[in-house]
Amino acid sequence: MSQEINQFIDDLKRQEAAVKTVASYLSDLNCFARWFAGSMGEEFAAANVTPIDIRDYRSHLQTVQGAKPATINRRLAALRRFFGWAVGAGVISENPTSLVKGVQSVPLGPKSPERREVDRL
Repeated sequence: MSQEINQFIDDLKRQEAAVKTVASYLSDLNCFARWFAGSMGEEFAAANVTPIDIRDYRSHLQTVQGAKPATINRRLAALRRFFGWAVGAGVISENPTSLVKGVQSVPLGPKSPERREVDRL
């Protein structure tokens, strides 16, 4: 885990964020850091990440991992929060997530009643 992620997590804890929130951010950021290191061939550091990297990660989650839109959007939200913190802490000057949009979820159609429910009507 990178020192920047540790600092961000420590800051969340100081702000008394919920334990599950902290754990989710940590998990999502570590997933991105592993993907970044494997894809880019360099260690994760906030200053090394570009908007193209964030878009590539979103595509990776969609196509390779087959993640659902809710999962992808949650991971992007964690990245937005982390990079927002990094800008505020002076680690980076520009947020690479600012121009990256989430994934549209496909609305589910109405659920038809079961046969027994229809018979009761």
